[in-house]
Amino acid sequence: MIGFETGLFIPPGFEPLQHVHVNEVHDIIKAKRLLDNKDVILKISRPSVHDIKHISKLSHEYNILKVIDHPGVVKGLQILSEGNAVCLVEEFCEGESLRSKIFKNIITLRDFFDIAINIADALAYLHLNGIIHKDLNANNILVTSGNKIKIIDFGISISNHTEDQEVLKPDMIEGMMAYISPEQTGRTGYAISPSSDLYSLGIIMYEMISGKPPFDSTDAMEVIHFHLSRKPANLKILFPNLATGVVKLIATCLEKNPEERYQSAVGLSSDLRELSALLKTEQNTENFIPKGNDRSGKFRITQKLYGRENDLNKLNQCLEEIKIQKQC
Repeated sequence: MIGFETGLFIPPGFEPLQHVHVNEVHDIIKAKRLLDNKDVILKISRPSVHDIKHISKLSHEYNILKVIDHPGVVKGLQILSEGNAVCLVEEFCEGESLRSKIFKNIITLRDFFDIAINIADALAYLHLNGIIHKDLNANNILVTSGNKIKIIDFGISISNHTEDQEVLKPDMIEGMMAYISPEQTGRTGYAISPSSDLYSLGIIMYEMISGKPPFDSTDAMEVIHFHLSRKPANLKILFPNLATGVVKLIATCLEKNPEERYQSAVGLSSDLRELSALLKTEQNTENFIPKGNDRSGKFRITQKLYGRENDLNKLNQCLEEIKIQKQC
C-alpha cells in the first residue's frame, strides 16, 4: 500500500501495483486480481470527493460498459463500493494513449489509417447500440499492438435509446474543450447526436496529421468561439504532399453544422478504407467525394430552420450596425 493515499478505497481481493493516472476526481490504478492473478484497472473515487454527481459517474460508466462487447472498447468487469467510495474494475490493456504516440511524432500515414479505421469501427458499434461517447479525445484512446485501439472513459456517455436528445445549456459543457463538437457547447441549438463523436474523431485525425488539435488555446471561451465559427487551418496548405482525399474527409468531419458531417461511423470507415486502398496503389485522390456510402440508418427530423431568411438577414444587419457603431 506504500505510495497510495490514505483512505483510498482498495477493494478486497485486489493487490494495487502502480498508479496509472490521478486527477481531482479519480485514482486510476493498475492492480492484480487475486482470484486469477489477472491484471486489471481500478478506477476509484478519491477520498476527498464527496460530490455524489462525480461519484455516481463511475456507476453510470459501468452501466454503459457492462452491455458492450467490442474489441475496440474497454470492458467493464465489476463495480464495487464501500460507504461513499466507489471502484470500477476494468480490463487492463497493454498500450499507450494516442496522445502519447502523437507527442512522440511516430504516426505514419499507414498508422493514421489503421488507427482511424479502428476508431471508426468501434464508434459504429457504439452508435448502433445507442451509445454516444461525448468525450472522445486522444487521451481516451489507447493504442495497443498492431495499431489496435481501446476507447476508454465513458463517464459522460449517453444512451440515445433511453435518453431524449436534448439541446445543452451553455453552462453544461462536458468533455475536453479542444475536442468537443459545436453542439456540445450549448450555443448552437443543435442536439447531441452520433455526429458529435464524428466531429471529435475529425479533431483527432487532424491532430494525428498535424501534431496538435486545430483549436489550441488556454482560453476556454476562445476555444468555444473557434469551434463555433472558425475553420481549422487548411491541412493541404500546412502539408502540401498530403493526399487531397484525406484533407476532404477530415474537413467533412469538422463541419460546424452536424447535418453536413458524416452521419454514420460506418460511412466514415468506408471512406477511410477507400482512401487507404487508393493510396496504397499510388492513385490520385483529387476526385474523391466524401460521404459516398454514408447513411445514418435512422430517420431524423432536420434541426435546420427553413423560411427564416428575412429574419436572419435582419439580425445580421443589426449586428453589422452594432459593429460600425463600436468602431465610431
